[in-house]
Amino acid sequence: MAREKPTRGEVPEVAQSSPEAKSDRDRFDDVWIPTVCRVCSNCCGIRVHRRNGVIVKIAGNPQSPHNHGKICAKGLSNVINFYDPGRPVAPMVRTNPERGPGIDPKWKEIGWGEALDLVAARIREAIREDPRKFVILRSTGEADWVLSCMASFAKATGTPNFAGGPFFATHVEACYLINGTHHVEIDVPRCEYLILFGSQRGGVVGHDTMRAAIEIAEARARGMKLVVIDPICSPTASNATEWVPIRPGTDGAVALSMLHVLVNELGIIDSSFLATQTNAAYLVGKDGRYIRERSSGKPLMWDESGNCARAFDAASHPALDGQFQVDGQWCEPAFSRLKEHLKQYAPEMVAEVTTVPSHLIRRLAREFGEAASIGSTIVIDGKEMPYRPACAFCDSRGLSSHQFGMWASMGVHMLNLVVGAMDISTNILGPGEELRVEESADGLVMAPGDVRSYPARRPRAPQSVNLQELFPLGRPKGTVMMGLSLVQHPHLLPYKPEVLILNNFNMMMSGVDPQMLAQAVGKFRFVVYLGDKNCETAELADVFLPLHHPFQRLDFPMNSIRGWISGDHWYYTLRQPVLTEETGGKHPVEIYLELAERVGVIDKFIPRLNASLGLLEC
Repeated sequence: MAREKPTRGEVPEVAQSSPEAKSDRDRFDDVWIPTVCRVCSNCCGIRVHRRNGVIVKIAGNPQSPHNHGKICAKGLSNVINFYDPGRPVAPMVRTNPERGPGIDPKWKEIGWGEALDLVAARIREAIREDPRKFVILRSTGEADWVLSCMASFAKATGTPNFAGGPFFATHVEACYLINGTHHVEIDVPRCEYLILFGSQRGGVVGHDTMRAAIEIAEARARGMKLVVIDPICSPTASNATEWVPIRPGTDGAVALSMLHVLVNELGIIDSSFLATQTNAAYLVGKDGRYIRERSSGKPLMWDESGNCARAFDAASHPALDGQFQVDGQWCEPAFSRLKEHLKQYAPEMVAEVTTVPSHLIRRLAREFGEAASIGSTIVIDGKEMPYRPACAFCDSRGLSSHQFGMWASMGVHMLNLVVGAMDISTNILGPGEELRVEESADGLVMAPGDVRSYPARRPRAPQSVNLQELFPLGRPKGTVMMGLSLVQHPHLLPYKPEVLILNNFNMMMSGVDPQMLAQAVGKFRFVVYLGDKNCETAELADVFLPLHHPFQRLDFPMNSIRGWISGDHWYYTLRQPVLTEETGGKHPVEIYLELAERVGVIDKFIPRLNASLGLLEC
């Protein structure tokens, strides 16, 4: 790596991130500093031991309600990343015109002013021609408020191309459709029977690992039955009550077969919950669409108390089964249609597809239904509530990243629905018990803002690189769809993207089909990478803008407030700087503020950022 001149704040002859590069005020100290780990998205509370200006140890924070003093190997090793002698300490520009995986960019260090001017000029040029030519892809490792900053910058420039990478995959969209939230959690302390479908809950491959591992271990010790359905005997499966091997990608079939057993063979369903809290009683015609009231357009139910059809919010005793005639057409409750549909998933047929024996499918369904204890109640904080201590759970990448993963996830969620076990810490209430979901005109729960999957959108000609407009449900992820749109289907876009910003996101390692993604990046005339370390994706960039290492950053709140804050109470976590010396990087928000000023959109950017963060302008 060539160096033409020292960068601002550089310590001569010593790498700025080395233990020797420390300020005088930190030279003689011995302190433990509480902060937050963000090597992944879990945001575990940690304590960092700094001695004489040098980080010597990382440990879990026992006072953190998120991980209770535990921390994984990735978090423990983060000190290595900080003291990595190859960590960039100044902006760099590519000097090698050849760009591709494994090709040395032959970086040349430049000053921050020159780097930001160069990036801003390319952005200005692109959005002057067509704002859609500017693309921003984010990672999942940044705090929500930083993501809001990136989104505000994208909106200020007018580009629709702001998207994220893979995370919980299609499981997220299933959650939005089922309960209007970004994610669901297991109420492990109150659970008696837990089935994990393709989920290594409590393993480091998942999220919220430390708390989940502790709670599941404690629940197992008190007698909770844990069944893991997984192709491999993972660490989670090896510690379960029962491991059920399965052919990869067939979890959804087992879930549907269990539903068939519960609904059609055993009749174990929570009729009251289905009739009053779901759309199971909504009448549907032969075309599968709701039968609606002519005057209001509201979906109808068959009210058994009046033996007539009434709007969903007026029926007192909705029917879940039967055939009825409304306005001259035959219809039936959605649940009746579901019962008939499930008959094709008899355990004998499913066993051939999944390798899970039919008798085992029936036993698991029976045990799950019985454990749900339909009709039982529990008192929490003086309030009597329904108690359904059974849970079927899938998350992250194990199940939902397969083809048709969204529908497989929906099948697993349906197991909870039919027995009324949806109160598994879905976080529909935010801080101060503020409702975090909305109600649609059809009386169904839906997510707020632009993340909702329901009601379905009307497909239209694509305008964004992730082809969002073609999909009536869900939100296609930026990386995968960028590869499809730019490499395999470039004719679908009415423009050619030219400038790409990647935010601390090594998609060549975490995305699908790295070769296709590399080809997609190669379609851009100018690529910028923001990161706190060099990586396989960064070597595809034209400009590298170094970020502060997490040990140098101030961020609040760190834990996401979108849907997987866990436990019985809400809390916020703070990441504070552990070291005070300057090592040449910047906070990502600082970079976007400076870019907004240079691009000429600061007057649009600031109000949008304030609004997204709920801040009042002074």
